[in-house]
Amino acid sequence: MNNIVTATLTGVAACCLLMMGCSGSDDSKSAVKVFQSDAAVQCESEGISVEDMQKILAAGNIKVHCAQKGNTGMMHMTVCGAPTGSINIYTIPKDQLEQAQMLGFVPVSTLPDYQDVACE
Repeated sequence: MNNIVTATLTGVAACCLLMMGCSGSDDSKSAVKVFQSDAAVQCESEGISVEDMQKILAAGNIKVHCAQKGNTGMMHMTVCGAPTGSINIYTIPKDQLEQAQMLGFVPVSTLPDYQDVACE
């Protein structure tokens, strides 16, 4: 019986350690996500690509840890010519947030319902 309890507790502890290792807790404290609209318009334009917009950050000497597509999470009319709500999201060092804001990027924390896809 003691071997079963010991094995179970060891397994639980190992799982907890693995999950902590994947959380990226140090990264999340030192990084922040910022976004800008990709200017996509329904029936017309796919908007600015993540890669093209990232060049703006690079020109400002801002390091990008991750670049991804996302959505504001807000409702938009489904009609040609209307915006899509699609955004480009970048994970950058927290100490470069002010520089990014001067380039027109905004923290995603201003969008309570935003959605993104996982960075690879």
